Amino acid sequence: MSEEYTKSAKCSGDCDSCGEDCAPAYDPTKHTITLTMDDNREVECAVLNIFQAREQKYIVLLPLDGSSDGEAYLFRFSQEEGGNPQLDNIESPDEYQFAAQVYDNLMTELQEAAPRS
Repeated sequence: MSEEYTKSAKCSGDCDSCGEDCAPAYDPTKHTITLTMDDNREVECAVLNIFQAREQKYIVLLPLDGSSDGEAYLFRFSQEEGGNPQLDNIESPDEYQFAAQVYDNLMTELQEAAPRS
């Protein structure tokens, strides 16, 4: 898979020329990543979360076209120089299970901490 990163409507995507250091102020609710699937179909995904577990960062993506029936994608995540994302498949079933469980725990904690109406 390859990916195209879109920061926001205000950002040209050229971090080197804009002079802003936007990586620390990363807001996943305003970001999408377009994945190119194995069959060359492109799927735009919302970035749901980026989290760290042990020494590795992970990213959770939700396809915006409804093609996944609400299922999110989970990848290893890092940033290259210039802030461009690098997504890698999680090859080990044990690592995938671990990362998915950490994410589920994070979401449970957020739901429990959310104010009730």
